[in-house]
Amino acid sequence: MSIADFELKDTGYSVIAVKTTGLTRGYDGICEISVCRADPGQPLRLSLDTLVNTERDNLGGAAVHGILPHHVRNAPTFEEVAADLVRDMAGRVVVCHNADFVFRFLLPELEKMKLRTEIPFIDTMHLYAMLSRGPNRSLHEACINEEIEYAGSPLASAAAMATGRLWRNLLEVVSTMGLGSFGKMRAKGKYPFQRSFVNLPYEVHTVYEVEESINRVSRTERNMGRLADAGLSMYYDALLVALDDMEITFEETAYLQGLQEELEIEIEDIYSLHARVFSSALVVAYEDGKIDSTERQHLATLYECLATLGWAPGQPDGSDDSDDSDDLDTDQTEQADQTD
Repeated sequence: MSIADFELKDTGYSVIAVKTTGLTRGYDGICEISVCRADPGQPLRLSLDTLVNTERDNLGGAAVHGILPHHVRNAPTFEEVAADLVRDMAGRVVVCHNADFVFRFLLPELEKMKLRTEIPFIDTMHLYAMLSRGPNRSLHEACINEEIEYAGSPLASAAAMATGRLWRNLLEVVSTMGLGSFGKMRAKGKYPFQRSFVNLPYEVHTVYEVEESINRVSRTERNMGRLADAGLSMYYDALLVALDDMEITFEETAYLQGLQEELEIEIEDIYSLHARVFSSALVVAYEDGKIDSTERQHLATLYECLATLGWAPGQPDGSDDSDDSDDLDTDQTEQADQTD
């Protein structure tokens, strides 16, 4: 049995956004999770919003997500919020923007809880492209194009609500195209989210014996998002989206370079974010103790993409290159003067 015959407009959705300690599955973890319910005929409602105690000292990327170790000290672990999360997912289709990234961290946690990971989901990033509204877009860029208010906030709650609004906009477009059921949408394209429609959501009465969380720590309620750099968060999200297919098009390059300039991102921050992306890819490639030809090509492509955007790990400092070049020009000028 599947959801192929379910009508999109009559289905409830659980919109999930996360913030993580890094990019590497199996090493990094979820340090904040927010869920927005999008039920038929009902306004969007934030049903779960909490920091998550990863039980580690290094949360990575504080400038991007603004979460420091002492913020999560009294927050629940993922296991402690799992019951609330499953309750929100029960009977609903999951919606994420860039689902590959979200599921990289969410599915292993569900697996630990002995819950099935074959669940139906919508990826608004790929759906946006499928509907010919442009290539893969970051959530910030898609919201601008759809005239949805979202300032690239580092809070997971803001991302969940913005993704919910984006999904409802795209749902209207899907309906006008005669793709009103999951089965019809599945027949339309090639993306992983469409293949997930052979699965069913968790049952409403899913038995999950984990004590309900009573100590949620919401950054939204406590106004704790100010430590993050919204510009870095925005650039980081856009970079991950652009690298989704391991190719950087001319349009994507121009957009990301424009973001660097518009947001006045310092070169040191570009070094840091690009190193973070590359190191994660390297860890994944070496997970089995060797790097095969496919993985070498993947790393080489990633290196070229990052280099195109300003810097890749291993490249010399661009400013040093320019200084050396200036020194060389000065030396040549002095030699020419002496010759004259």
